[in-house]
Amino acid sequence: MPKTGYSCRPFPTYLFLEVIVASEYNALTNGQKEKLKMILSCGTVDMMVGSLVRADIFTLFPEGTETYDNLIYLLAPTSPL
Repeated sequence: MPKTGYSCRPFPTYLFLEVIVASEYNALTNGQKEKLKMILSCGTVDMMVGSLVRADIFTLFPEGTETYDNLIYLLAPTSPL
């Protein structure tokens, strides 16, 4: 069976903590931080392309941020994580 990375379900939310850049987290509004806390509290989430959680995470950390790049790497099928 080929390795599919973490783009499949379930995705362990603790891995987000490994890749979120502190300065980008600090730049989030209080409402955005609450949304992130809610996602992290789930324990596991669906990070398949098209999922609502994936869309929410990439809204908080859009393309052009270091966290976005880290997440893309983490979700890649070839990710060592």
